[in-house]
Amino acid sequence: MRSNRSRAGRERVTLSQVKNVLRVRWLPALWPCVGIALIAAAPHYFSSGAVLQSLLFGVSLGVAGAVGSRRSSVAVMDEGLFVGGGYGGFFCRWSEIAVERRQFGPFSRDLLRLREPVRRYTRGNASGPPEFSWRPISSRRLYIRRYDTYWRTGPIGAAMTAHGVSLVAITPSPSPAVN
Repeated sequence: MRSNRSRAGRERVTLSQVKNVLRVRWLPALWPCVGIALIAAAPHYFSSGAVLQSLLFGVSLGVAGAVGSRRSSVAVMDEGLFVGGGYGGFFCRWSEIAVERRQFGPFSRDLLRLREPVRRYTRGNASGPPEFSWRPISSRRLYIRRYDTYWRTGPIGAAMTAHGVSLVAITPSPSPAVN
C-alpha cells in the first residue's frame, strides 16, 4: 500500500497495489491513424506528385499517433479504476462508476461514466520529497472497449461485480436544451 498526503495535510488517500493494467489495443489505436495518414498524405501527393514520399509522410504520422494513444492505460485496483496517461492520470471509486450505452447511428457502444473522478497533482521542491494532492475534476466518459473487447467478463467486469456495480447499461438522458 502507498499513502499520498495532500498539501493541506488533511486528506490521506490510500491506494492498494495494482491488480491489472490494460493498455489500448492495437486495432483501435491504428484505425484513426490510418485516416490521419491518408489525410496527411493527400495534399503532399497532389502538390508534388511523389507517391512514395507522401505515403512515407502519412505512415510516419500514423505510427506516431498510434504509439501516442497506446501510452494511455487503465489500472484495475481494489478501490476503483486509475486511468493513466496524459497529465498525471485520474482515479475513480467503484461506487462512482456507471455503464452507459450510447447510440451512434446503427451502432451502439458501452461507455463507463466516471461520475466523481479525482486527479493526482504533484508538487515538488528542491528541499524535500514531492507532495501529492488529489483534486476533484469534472465527470468523464471512458470508451472501455478500447482497452478490453470482452470487458464484462474480464478484470474490469469482475471487479465491478465484486463491488456491487451493475453491468447493465443504462441509456443516458438527453441533454437539456439551452435557451
